[in-house]
Amino acid sequence: MITTWDRRIFLVGLATTIVVVLRGAFLSEDIFLGLDFSPVWVAGRLADTGRLAEIFSRETITAASKELLVWSYPTSIWSYPPTTLLFAAPIALLPYKAAVWTWFVIQAAMCVAVAIVATGGRLGVPRAILVAVTSPALMMSCLHGQFSALVGGLIVLSVFLAASRPGLAGFLVGCILLKPQFGLVPALAMFVGRQWRAILAAAATVLAMCGLATAIFGAGVWADFVQHTLPDQAEAMKDLETYQWAAHSVFDCLVLAGAPRALAIGVQALASLLAVAAVVVVCLRGPDPHSRAFVITLSAVLILPYVNYYEQAIPALGALALYGSRTPLSGTALAAVYFIWLSPTVDLLMSMWQLPRVAPFAGMAILIDFLLRWRVWPGEATRAGA
Repeated sequence: MITTWDRRIFLVGLATTIVVVLRGAFLSEDIFLGLDFSPVWVAGRLADTGRLAEIFSRETITAASKELLVWSYPTSIWSYPPTTLLFAAPIALLPYKAAVWTWFVIQAAMCVAVAIVATGGRLGVPRAILVAVTSPALMMSCLHGQFSALVGGLIVLSVFLAASRPGLAGFLVGCILLKPQFGLVPALAMFVGRQWRAILAAAATVLAMCGLATAIFGAGVWADFVQHTLPDQAEAMKDLETYQWAAHSVFDCLVLAGAPRALAIGVQALASLLAVAAVVVVCLRGPDPHSRAFVITLSAVLILPYVNYYEQAIPALGALALYGSRTPLSGTALAAVYFIWLSPTVDLLMSMWQLPRVAPFAGMAILIDFLLRWRVWPGEATRAGA
């Protein structure tokens, strides 16, 4: 049952979301929210009109963006595998604004599904829906036109479906091929949990998506992806100055704070090890999907040396899943829920105010707490089990 304190936290989440949206909603008269969606739409439109060769190079997609949109980034980049064109091409049949709003609706539906499945028993369905559609995770993902809320939802739902519908769970994990770097930890979790049917379904989904992309767009898209997209992405990641406003990994945050590069690499390696250890422990200790969804989504972001702040939407949906647990949460676990739930917008506000971003380091502290108290986490230890 929701409490007065819970209401306050959810209201704070809504308030921070409103502040962020009001500050950055209208970047021009012609483009509303979702500017990071523009390369996806442009790539889809190029695919629809037979201009596939222009998608994968930074120079050509930037020129196409300026041609097809009234406003676009000075430099655009396609940073997805060719399989993402299976989504981009159909949605680009719509005009840009209609495509953006359709994308918002898809992500909202995913967040609502997560809220109902993971927290419906605690909040009730109407409150779960309200919390989902006003969540920082959804608003941050929509503000930037990113895939984060969708990816977080795919991970959470796959965890909750793993026991009853492993084939569907594996299919959902396979769909993370839209942003494949976030599929590493869910794949590890399935392997540790010996979810062989889910693994087969995930592998079949990946192979089917790759085969379908090849059949529709031609084998040349893979060569273009390797020859142009991967080098462009690697070049962009070398220069932290170009994306410091969004940088959100442990490594990037330490470098931006002035730490020596060697120290930043070491702490990032520690964060990655913590993530792997936490996933192994949570998958071996028992079937509780609430804790598992939280640890997996948090680890999926923490393990990577290159992530952006809007990708905090992924563990934020995991935090919502943990909140729905039937186990009474300890004070530290409840604090973890609230902090990670609010982090998509809170860390953005801290960035706007030129303050250090703390969510990556809070994530490390949460995983350490979990590993130290794994037998009872997220509940309180009893004298017998302490």
